[in-house]
Amino acid sequence: MVETPSATALPELFYRSSGASALHRATLNCLHDWLARYTLREARANSRYYREHSAYAELPPITPGDPVDLSALPVIDRTTVVENHESMVSDRLELRQICHSSGTTGTPLEVYKSYAEVAFIGDYFGSMFAPLRKMFAKMPLGLSFPNVNHGMPLPIPGFGKTFHGGVTDDTLIRDAVRVLRTRYRIPGHNDRISVLSGLEHHILFFTSFLMEQGIDPRGFGLQSVNITGNLVASHWRDFLADAWGAILNDRFTLTEFVGGASRLGSSEEFVLDPQIIGEVVDDDGKPVEEGVGRLVLTGLAPWIQMQPLIRYDTGDLVWRTRRDDLSSMTFRFLGKQKNAISRKLNGKREWLLFSGPLNEILSPIADIRLYDWFANVRVAKDRTIGSLPVMAVKASEGDAGKIALRIAIELRYAPHCFRERTRAIAETITQQLRDVEGTTLGGAMDRGEVALEFDFRPPEGLNEPIVIKI
Repeated sequence: MVETPSATALPELFYRSSGASALHRATLNCLHDWLARYTLREARANSRYYREHSAYAELPPITPGDPVDLSALPVIDRTTVVENHESMVSDRLELRQICHSSGTTGTPLEVYKSYAEVAFIGDYFGSMFAPLRKMFAKMPLGLSFPNVNHGMPLPIPGFGKTFHGGVTDDTLIRDAVRVLRTRYRIPGHNDRISVLSGLEHHILFFTSFLMEQGIDPRGFGLQSVNITGNLVASHWRDFLADAWGAILNDRFTLTEFVGGASRLGSSEEFVLDPQIIGEVVDDDGKPVEEGVGRLVLTGLAPWIQMQPLIRYDTGDLVWRTRRDDLSSMTFRFLGKQKNAISRKLNGKREWLLFSGPLNEILSPIADIRLYDWFANVRVAKDRTIGSLPVMAVKASEGDAGKIALRIAIELRYAPHCFRERTRAIAETITQQLRDVEGTTLGGAMDRGEVALEFDFRPPEGLNEPIVIKI
């Protein structure tokens, strides 16, 4: 019999399992094994899909302290979930709200939440934050730019009080400035906003707008700036940290789950939240302990109840890292699977290009035109800040199996007028792409197996699907 997890006890258990020792790792492994078995039991009870598939009957026993073994269970992806949505959603729990993924990374998906799981989530995070609240004489005030791409927000308790604003039209962005400038009288709270949160491109655009207006963001005295959404290049993370003079928290989150992963400081690594089990698998579904693979996540009950997702392929490629100082899984993002370029050679997958490192290379190059997310904000001078480089990547196979790898990039000017500059840009990108860890591009180019080509276009000149999610 698997006992029901307690919302008040789990935060303390996870806290005791976080650390660098073998005991910490063994403790987290035991918690994950216990919660995975509970999740499987609840999924069968709540969802016809899991009841009807015998693979989800039970997990094999493991030695206590070893990592939980989910390898006997099938890996599912977005297509599987969409096609089986009706049978995956609980036929027992009462629906409270519907979130959704709008499809920027693939097929749109509705995500159902029950009253029971939303209540548990509230109790869990309320309990987790309770000891921290006692450390503050006054609670902070925050300004958040909500993400309307994902439907009804999931109510999660936090610190203090939060104002909701926006940056997508003239009225909203001006009002956001007003909120930051205003002093408030709320009992038990600070009198000024000290935390700013939102999608990365909203925060970047807002920061640039302030500076255009002659407003120094540091003058607001924020304690932290929290971003989530797309993968953010170091150029833009450094810009935010310098502009605000505050702690920058970068989060990876998915609508399908509760929580996600946090960037470790200014590094390229993320560490997974303990209420999610993470795996990295290769083409054959075999585990990758270190190196490149597909990110597969399992949302644990009771955080996920009405729409269980067990071994869900997120569509992301990551580099799994190994660390001795953390008990939770760590990894570096390489970009979406659909944006990567690879080839099979002698039955083995070789990676030629990842969209994450490509974005990292392109982001500091000011010549490259950015996608215009904020065309409706007329009070801003540069409405592209925060958006992605306008680019498209394509590979085609020619004679004798030689691969032509073409990168099309829109510039801020007509490339034929600045040929020396475009040649220099191509050389810079080429050299840095050759050096990307985990790829074989450099060697394949040297052997004449791959040709890297650049197609520089003038503004509005790229008339093909572009990369809108790294």
